[in-house]
Amino acid sequence: SGSSGAEAQAASVMSRVGDLRIALNDLEGALTVFSEQLDLRRAAVAAEPDSAELGLELGIAWANVGRVREARGEWDAAAHAYAESVQLRRAALEADPDTARFSGGLMFGLNCLGRVREAQRDQAGARRAFEESLNLARAQMRAHPGSMTAGLQLAVALNDVGRMHDAAGDLAGAQFRYPQCAAAVRHGQPRGQAGAAD
Repeated sequence: SGSSGAEAQAASVMSRVGDLRIALNDLEGALTVFSEQLDLRRAAVAAEPDSAELGLELGIAWANVGRVREARGEWDAAAHAYAESVQLRRAALEADPDTARFSGGLMFGLNCLGRVREAQRDQAGARRAFEESLNLARAQMRAHPGSMTAGLQLAVALNDVGRMHDAAGDLAGAQFRYPQCAAAVRHGQPRGQAGAAD
């Protein structure tokens, strides 16, 4: 247990080290660090396969690898990493549907995957990812109607799906979603601030 705790702490430190490498534009160094982190997270999940929290952490490690691959323009490798991340984040949410962190993590992963699918010119794949994220964001908004975080998540998801409609030449679909995007931001603002955004 002490060993696993030390490994978990090391994996957390690796996130900060990897982020620093990215900030210094040392993508090779960042990939090395995040790959080591991925190995540690895999070992942790292998030891406790039923832990939703460890599954989420493994999903984050995959997303870290995806970020570096994306920054290097390695779209296929980035898409693979983000798809692995999404699968793990989805499993964590299914195991504990009421945890907002798991829902937000899955939305983030889907947004990353959708962005890379766009870069690959896979419009159908991008739209599937963004629409799943939109469904999650709507569910979060229903569960937390006064939450600014939920409102902003919904606004981002609506913007992404609207962009997909726009790219496909579906201007009616895009025009329907863009006003909803602004409304979602207003709806998520604390009372007394909505008018300030106008």
